[in-house]
Amino acid sequence: MYLTALLALAAGALNLHAQGTAFTYQGRLNDAGSPAAGIYDLRFAIYDAASGGAQQGGWLTSSATAVSNGLFTVALDFGPGVFTGAGRWLEIGVRTNGSGTFATLTPRQPIMPAPYAMYSANAGSAAAASTAGSVPAAGIGAGTANISITGSALIASYASMASSAYTADTATNLVGKVSDAQLPANAARLAGTNLFTGTNAFTGILIATNPANRIAGAFTGNGTGLTNISALTAVNATNLIGSVTDAQLPANAARLAGTNVFTATNVFTGILIATNPANQFGTIADAQLPATAARLAGTNLFTGTNAFTGIVIATNPANRIAGTFTGNGTGLTNLNAVALAAGSITADKLAPGAVTYLGAPDGSPTNALQVGPNGLVGIGTAAPAAGLQITSGAAITTATVLFQVQDGAGAYTNLAGASMAAVSGNLLAVSSYTDGAVTLVDIGNPSSPVLSAQIWDGTGAFTNLAGASGLAWTGPNLVVAAAGDNAVTIISAANPASPVKLAALRDGVNGWNDLNGARAVAISGNLLAIGAVTDSAVTLADISNPAAPVLRGLIKDGFNGFTNLAGA
Repeated sequence: MYLTALLALAAGALNLHAQGTAFTYQGRLNDAGSPAAGIYDLRFAIYDAASGGAQQGGWLTSSATAVSNGLFTVALDFGPGVFTGAGRWLEIGVRTNGSGTFATLTPRQPIMPAPYAMYSANAGSAAAASTAGSVPAAGIGAGTANISITGSALIASYASMASSAYTADTATNLVGKVSDAQLPANAARLAGTNLFTGTNAFTGILIATNPANRIAGAFTGNGTGLTNISALTAVNATNLIGSVTDAQLPANAARLAGTNVFTATNVFTGILIATNPANQFGTIADAQLPATAARLAGTNLFTGTNAFTGIVIATNPANRIAGTFTGNGTGLTNLNAVALAAGSITADKLAPGAVTYLGAPDGSPTNALQVGPNGLVGIGTAAPAAGLQITSGAAITTATVLFQVQDGAGAYTNLAGASMAAVSGNLLAVSSYTDGAVTLVDIGNPSSPVLSAQIWDGTGAFTNLAGASGLAWTGPNLVVAAAGDNAVTIISAANPASPVKLAALRDGVNGWNDLNGARAVAISGNLLAIGAVTDSAVTLADISNPAAPVLRGLIKDGFNGFTNLAGA
């Protein structure tokens, strides 16, 4: 925030007796580089230097000053004795109306001369008062003081006739301190004894610390801190806080810990609990109870329907309850299995050794599977003699060959040295190390597979399949590791009859420097791991875009604590 200003001294008559000490100040106020607008508090002070120096007179504050388009006008009156002819500068502080501290604006504004300050009534006989170095005695009227003006009168803000001494008839003209002797008798003294006969209102906090204080009248407000209050005068009990002691209670008040005699008729509407056996209420004997009242220590016959909403605990094992149980049976023992509803018992509900045999689905034989006491298991025998003994049925299941084909049979010409197979859905991929090839077969009908495509090194765009070995599927895309070419090829098999190369990573090309002897590949999500035997390393690649894999990391034998990757 900064300020540019215009200064105008109040105009007056040529006779300086008609002039006061006030002048008008016009300024321009900018806020954050733009003309200010709104209500501001302005504070003014006069100094005898552009910076530092001594303050002349007091502070003037113009509160709630309107500023429009950056412009404002204020009337300032610092009183007499401030403008003595020497240079003067105006310091200005500003703040938002009634908020925070004043921000001092820089630089201070120089006080420039005004027209009436350039002409003195007593210099009227001088030919050019604005240039007069001094006024001779002949130019001063009779009966006036002989005043020598040695400097320029351009900055004079007030002049009076020297014919009479100037009297400070207003408080604003006073400087310094007024002594006690100059105060009227009606003025209160801080260190004196004062008698206030009028009505005085103290809106601030009144602090009277002398214990000899005496204040007549009625107190109102918070009585915190008062002591020795007579209970006789504190007639309103609602004004009391805290507890009244037993000693302050009247004799007629009942005490909880005392012996009380109630001579009047008292009605206790709540529950009356008298626990002392010496109570004169006494106990009703069993003989006084009616026959329909149940006895805790007797045998009772409940003929009506009773509802126990609380927990019923019956601990005697001789309990007998007829009827049907409903609800949670947790905790019940010795349940008859015949009463169990249809369903399966899970293994975790069976105790160890609880199952010794299982019957056949049709119930015969009953010991289709027999578990002996020594843990031996027999199928088809009730006396197993081995860990697992099978005495009936086929002991060994013979695998059935659904389809087989050899390299060179029919159209299959790229299966020499078949090293790896991988399946994705109905598509089988077989890698051939010797042929440097990959064969794709549709096994939707495993008894009659259909050859989809054969890819071998050097055909079309496929130039990095020599020594094809490791295979891994990710969706419709197949990743092939080729140890002979030290490379990895990513192939789209979205159309199995027409595979398309998406990308090829080769050792020593484009930053892929650890694929020498690439033999194994594995995929998790979008992360491809490549094992290279010769480099003893594992390369990690991001294949989110399979056409442009990104190197993510390298794990190599002998580096960063990995010491067991030789021949990875």
